[in-house]
Amino acid sequence: MSKSLQKPTILNVETVARSRLFNVESVDLEFSNGVRRVYERMRPSTREAVMIVPIVDDHLIPDS
Repeated sequence: MSKSLQKPTILNVETVARSRLFNVESVDLEFSNGVRRVYERMRPSTREAVMIVPIVDDHLIPDS
């Protein structure tokens, strides 16, 4: 029997940067196995948005 998936617990969310288009949030998570991680996510400021990021050679994001 498979274990049901459990979502991580969000311990803290903090805005760390703002621009006209995005808010960058730091998200502190704790997973069901006790591991804690801090991730950053980009949230749209006022509207939904799409970011397109070029990937070259399957592993490299070029510097502009």
